[in-house]
Amino acid sequence: MNASVTFSNNLFIDFEDDGKVYSGNHLPGIPAQTVYAGLNWKPVEHLSFNLHQNYFGKQYLNDTNEGTYPGVYLLNFNSSYKLILDKKWSANLTFGINNLFDKNYASMILVNAPVLVNQVQRYYYPGLPRNYYVALSIQF
Repeated sequence: MNASVTFSNNLFIDFEDDGKVYSGNHLPGIPAQTVYAGLNWKPVEHLSFNLHQNYFGKQYLNDTNEGTYPGVYLLNFNSSYKLILDKKWSANLTFGINNLFDKNYASMILVNAPVLVNQVQRYYYPGLPRNYYVALSIQF
């Protein structure tokens, strides 16, 4: 089991732009906290299971701190099996699922998103839906 937590309180100290004062506001695009927690289980030699979650906390979308992104939890899983072929060769087969609960989330936030004529402001770039992968690696 492993985990890490980060708390962040990033503020503009002395910032003025185009006659507007943003001093004391939170810097946009930086999560207030991030949390990672992982469980790794190896029931037998050469076989492992891993479950890990990431949390990205609330973020401000612009310098005025008027818009916010609430944050999101994402859960990922993978399993790996190592096959020893001979003294020099081995293979590792991995299967995984990202975004296990198929959450809608922003993979990237565009801070201070520009407004184009007759367009809605686009602060978010959507993250990937649930996705699966298989990988094979061979070592010699």
